[in-house]
Amino acid sequence: MNFDSNVDKLKESIINSTQALIKIKSFKSKPSEGKPFGQGINDALTYALNLSAEFGFTTKNLDGYAGYAEFGQGNKLIGILTHLDVVPEGEGWSSPPYSGTIIDKKIFGRGTIDDKGPTIAAIYALKAIKD
Repeated sequence: MNFDSNVDKLKESIINSTQALIKIKSFKSKPSEGKPFGQGINDALTYALNLSAEFGFTTKNLDGYAGYAEFGQGNKLIGILTHLDVVPEGEGWSSPPYSGTIIDKKIFGRGTIDDKGPTIAAIYALKAIKD
């Protein structure tokens, strides 16, 4: 099995996971214990870490400030840094900003490009490599 065929098999799951993450309103809000940036950002972090754990990665939530997922052994590692917070949506959207609507084979929604879509892409790329 090669990387490309692994990714092809994951295509629908990648789309669904991207849409699910976009639906989380992860802009900064009132902090609470273990959620220093508010509920929405915590929900997005939890989603990404749970997805990573489902794929067999070891995950760590750093008190709601950040998190990471890893697999493998040894002294060498690759780090992929992303973020899951978004700025409030503002006005002028032609589709609901937290819907993950697909139009002409493109996913639309707050954070699709910066940085929820790339976060999902990185998690699934690691899964494809691992598998």
